[in-house]
Amino acid sequence: MCLKTGLMRQRSIYDNMFDQKILCDFYRGSIAHNLHIGGGEKFPTDDTDTMVVYVYPKQYYLTLESFHHVKEVFEEKHDDIDVVGYEIKKMFHLLSQMNPNVLPALYTREQDFTTLSPEWKLIREKRDIFINKTRIRDVFLGYAKAQYRRMIDKKSWFGYMGAKRKELYEKLGYDAKYASHSIRRLRMGGEFLRDGAPVVYREADRDELIAIKQGEWTLENIQKLYAQEMLNVEQAYGQSKLQDKATKHKVNKLLFEVMESL
Repeated sequence: MCLKTGLMRQRSIYDNMFDQKILCDFYRGSIAHNLHIGGGEKFPTDDTDTMVVYVYPKQYYLTLESFHHVKEVFEEKHDDIDVVGYEIKKMFHLLSQMNPNVLPALYTREQDFTTLSPEWKLIREKRDIFINKTRIRDVFLGYAKAQYRRMIDKKSWFGYMGAKRKELYEKLGYDAKYASHSIRRLRMGGEFLRDGAPVVYREADRDELIAIKQGEWTLENIQKLYAQEMLNVEQAYGQSKLQDKATKHKVNKLLFEVMESL
């Protein structure tokens, strides 16, 4: 091989280093939860939220480019569509932490995926290796508590609200959207601990969660329900038969298996 040809080949490999392969692309947020509100004169319109998991060519992981971790996450907005993306190793880390924001990648209905590769199907089939019941309790309670605080304290985020949401907050004395989020989050945590999987697509309690989201509940009733759902999570944890920690070597083995197949 002549020097020129060799240099051109190396440059081509480098130029393609950041070409992403999409492993999955799916709806998240209100659409995935069956809680989407179309808006109208009275209520704010929900955005369309999606999530992408991607992987780079192998040469990316064999160079210093991967050392800096700068291409692990991206966020984009296209009109009313909010897209968040995670590189596969970052996603595996977050799944191992039982992060509620990314767990839908494992538990969202298959019909809510617009892209579902064979590799991500395999990961979904083996999703139980990520389970850690203590972490499930801690993170679902923690995220629900954070959303509850935001529900009643507008100082840090009120300026980012749309006009309709601000108006509803002033009327109720709390943020109805965060109220619905916190109750749903607690219920999903209890389901996870009790049944081994959270219910992402809400049907049994959809009407109730929509009513909360539209401000039909008083703050007093929200607080009572919140306290009860907190207790339900603790009770589910005490009775849970799930494994108490993720099997790290199985998680690493699955990641290696997927990377090798690409």
